[in-house]
Amino acid sequence: MVLVTDKKDWGYESELIKDIVAKVRTTSCPTLFSSVEENLVGIESRVEAVNSLLSEGVNDVRFIGIWGMGGIGKTTIAKILFDRISHQFEFTDFLSNVRKNEETSGLVHLQKELISRRLGRKETDISDVDEGATVIKKLLHHKKVLLILDDVSHLRQLKYLAGKQDWFGFGSIIIITTRNDHLLVKYEVTRRFAVQGLHTDEALQLFCRHAFKKDYPEPSYLDLSNRVVHYAKGLPLALEVLGSFLHGRGPSAWKNALGKLREVCNAEIFETLEVSYDGLDDKEKHIFLDIACFFNGYGKVYVTEMLDSCGFYATIGLDVLVERSLLTISDAGTLQMHDLLQEMGLEIVRRESPDEPGKRSRLCFLRDIDHVRRKITVTEAVEGILLWTADLADTGLHLNAKSFSMMKKLRLLMIQNYVHLSDDLEYLSSELRLLAWRKFPLQSLASLMNLQKLLAIQMRHSQIEYMWKGKKPLYSLKRIDLSHSLNLLKTPNFSGSPYLERLLLEGCVRLYEVESSVGFLERLVLMNLKNCKNLRLLPSSVSGLKSLKSLDLSDCAKLEKLPEDLGQLTSLEVLDVSRTALRELPSCIGLQKLKELRFAGCTGPPISKLLPSFDGLHSLTTLDLRFCNLLEGAIPNDLGCLSSLTKLYLDGNQFVSLPESLTQLYRLEVLFLVDCRNLQKLPKLPSGILVCAANCISLEIVPATYLSGASFYKCFKLLPPVRPYYYHITCIMKVDGEELPSKPASSFYETLGRGGSDNLWFHYVNSHPSYSHRVETAQWQKIDFSFQVKGQGLVVKKCGVRLVFEQDVEEVNANISDEALEFPRCDNGKAAVVSHDSSKRALPNSHGGGSSQRRGFVKMERIKTFIDQYKSEVHVSHAISKRGLPHSDGGESSTGRGFVKYGSVCFDEERRLKRLKRH
Repeated sequence: MVLVTDKKDWGYESELIKDIVAKVRTTSCPTLFSSVEENLVGIESRVEAVNSLLSEGVNDVRFIGIWGMGGIGKTTIAKILFDRISHQFEFTDFLSNVRKNEETSGLVHLQKELISRRLGRKETDISDVDEGATVIKKLLHHKKVLLILDDVSHLRQLKYLAGKQDWFGFGSIIIITTRNDHLLVKYEVTRRFAVQGLHTDEALQLFCRHAFKKDYPEPSYLDLSNRVVHYAKGLPLALEVLGSFLHGRGPSAWKNALGKLREVCNAEIFETLEVSYDGLDDKEKHIFLDIACFFNGYGKVYVTEMLDSCGFYATIGLDVLVERSLLTISDAGTLQMHDLLQEMGLEIVRRESPDEPGKRSRLCFLRDIDHVRRKITVTEAVEGILLWTADLADTGLHLNAKSFSMMKKLRLLMIQNYVHLSDDLEYLSSELRLLAWRKFPLQSLASLMNLQKLLAIQMRHSQIEYMWKGKKPLYSLKRIDLSHSLNLLKTPNFSGSPYLERLLLEGCVRLYEVESSVGFLERLVLMNLKNCKNLRLLPSSVSGLKSLKSLDLSDCAKLEKLPEDLGQLTSLEVLDVSRTALRELPSCIGLQKLKELRFAGCTGPPISKLLPSFDGLHSLTTLDLRFCNLLEGAIPNDLGCLSSLTKLYLDGNQFVSLPESLTQLYRLEVLFLVDCRNLQKLPKLPSGILVCAANCISLEIVPATYLSGASFYKCFKLLPPVRPYYYHITCIMKVDGEELPSKPASSFYETLGRGGSDNLWFHYVNSHPSYSHRVETAQWQKIDFSFQVKGQGLVVKKCGVRLVFEQDVEEVNANISDEALEFPRCDNGKAAVVSHDSSKRALPNSHGGGSSQRRGFVKMERIKTFIDQYKSEVHVSHAISKRGLPHSDGGESSTGRGFVKYGSVCFDEERRLKRLKRH
């Protein structure tokens, strides 16, 4: 020990003593949970995240909340933090299982535990929770305290165990773990951390530590291990329990256990998760089970509407499930329930009647439905049915229609595959809210009565020809979806469904009439008639659809006219008449709320006669006029008045220029001009606009502001004049060793171009006077070709050479269309030589050609056929480039000059003479 004296800045003696005590506690006291960090994976990042919350406001009294679903690791994080920081505090306590201890012993018992630990003795006389709260505050208000309240489930537990900030001294930290985030919100805990599941690699490592006692699986167990990890979905509890259970067992036992898990939830996991479910009220339990059985992955708005109609108060109920970590809602608004929570819900339903599925509240497995069908054990208990399995895609399932008459409480009927019915469907429960039957086998719903609570009819791909005749009282009906029902001829009478909001009939290709009663649907928001190929007109009564926001008539190929009073649809935001046969538009279409207007690909008269004045469309953000054969001047001059326009699609039109009024579109973000092949210039527009003008082959003038954020692919006229690549290649030809300078004829490039890829090019070498006579008279033995490559980046990799005879040229020209290449005839000989090579960079050229040639491209298949006929007479060798590529025998290179010499092209003399005689 060293004695320190006469230190002026040492401070008070009491502070020195505190520092010494803290140091001693840090170095000598064993931690409470010293073994908790063994076999943990992925915990450090989560501990650090909570630790960062602790560092805020170090002198304040801080309440920290850690929340998440059961088994996710909340308590583990709290224990690790307790061990790591407890030495910094004057008093510490970890109250485990607050929820369970209150249920078994009461809050007073928990208060006594806390007080006795502070006083260091067990005898504590507390009569009620209020007295206990007073004593705790008195004992701790001047102490720096670390208090962990684990698994808190009710507000009263916080109120009587932790009170408020004035219960504790400066620098105190109270950490609360709970499954209920809303509890933390109500208690005004602003520092909260939501614990998420492990990532896949972390989950596999944690599982392996328990199953194999190491960080990776045995090779023969890899697939089985991945299946377990997939099942656990990142839940540490499940990974640890299943890993320990499967440790030391063989592959067959693993497979058997996995099969069992699909039917029966593991008891330990189930009990942990069920705690959250038990804390729900009856309506919240109904919501949880309906989502687990039917609506996991569905949109929040849709499910809320459906469950509200059942009297479950779903808006607040869903919030409760989220707050208690039983449900999450994605950014896209879909409900997402953890797989193990969903399995817990299914297990809860199974336990209602383990041996008789017909007595359960919900049927959602094929085996259970088949059991009910065969045993005829269905009862009034059934509230929902889900039949959705790929196994029925071909054969289907046979059901007795009369069995539905026993289901008096049926609320939800969801059949997603073809099902055969023995009789007409004459009865469905009056409690039915959802009738979702994909591939419905009957021709109508006329026989169904008393469905006044029905909210939605969803029968995509059905066999329905008509729904019902006359007025049918369906006063709760909000959705009809008969999309792709190929036999539907006309819509039903809507006068008994005044609250309908969504009508979807896309792909009903035989539909020829929309009933005039559609005008009664004053609450209709969406009407989708896309691809109703036989629909010729809409009734004038559609003008009564005051709430309609979206009208899709695209691909109605026979639709020639819209109602004249379409302008009365004052709520309309989206109108799509793409690929229709419209001959005229209403004289007044000034829809002030319209945001999207689409005319793409209309097949009627020139679209310039159809386009309305844009005046008044102040809300329009998207205008689609693609492939409308718009000629010069066809776009109305008042285009610039579209002050809200952000997206303009003009692809595939014939105009030469764009109206100058485009400069007034200050909010424009996207301008598409793909395949506007006559367009020559673009006007100046505000910077920052994304312009896509690919394949505008006539485009010559582009303002500099477009140089960033634009695409001008295949706009060749925008390129500066560049010396063609083939002028960087010199062809040297030797006949029996005598060098004859030559180069590939540029005209062959102009018309033939690339042979199907950037790396394959064809060269045509005309007859030369100095050797044509020798070729004709067979006064030669060997012809050598070599190339001098000067172009930067050019690499010759392969070549092939053959003679082209007069008959060859005639045969090729006879098989090529007038728009394709005609091989030039030799001026003074019957034979010419064609070679082909490839390089890594080459561009087509299109600046003129010989008089004996026609523009176009030879099809690659024909060229290959033409060359392949004579493969036996040609020896093709690999070449060497200045990069030193390997070459075949007979080739040589001079890497200093970049000279490439090809292997000799040797023809069999006897075969050559025979061919010359034939020609």
